[in-house]
This record gives sequence, C-alpha cells and structure tokens, in this order.
Amino acid sequence: NGYQVVSIDQLLNFIDYKEQLPEKSIVITFDDAWRSIFDVALPILINYDLTASFFIYTDFIGGGKAMTWKQIETLSKIGFDIQCQRIWRS
Repeated sequence: NGYQVVSIDQLLNFIDYKEQLPEKSIVITFDDAWRSIFDVALPILINYDLTASFFIYTDFIGGGKAMTWKQIETLSKIGFDIQCQRIWRS
C-alpha cells in the first residue's frame, strides 16, 4: 500500500524540521520486551529489511515470557533502536 517504515530518529528530525519524510511514513514500535517480539517479529523485520524501535521495561527482563538481556543485546547489535520504557507511577 505504499507505506514507508522510518526510524524514530527520522521522525524526530522531521518534527524538528531537519528532514523530510516520504508520504505514508510509519514508525514501528514494540513495548515491554516480550520474548515473542524476538521469536516472531524479529525474523519478519529482518526478512522485509524493516527498522523498529523497542521500548524495554527493564524490570521485566529475564522473567517469564520476557526477553533476556542477551536477546536485547542482539537486537542492538543488529542495528535496532533500543529505548527505555518508563512506567509512570503516581
């Protein structure tokens, strides 16, 4: 359908009037570091040469169905954007 995946950095540069974006630009993001992101989404992203940003809730890492630190390191080494997901508590 003509969508173009761009990075968070490209989006921020666009917002700051530093860069133009293609029409139909989208940003792919993932939250919480679920292991299924690594097992299911990662091969799809690689297959289609897409970029994505992963917002990681660090207290969640290594427990239950969460990714491990090694898997997150692998995402970073491949070139994906890794960010910290802040959980707001009142």
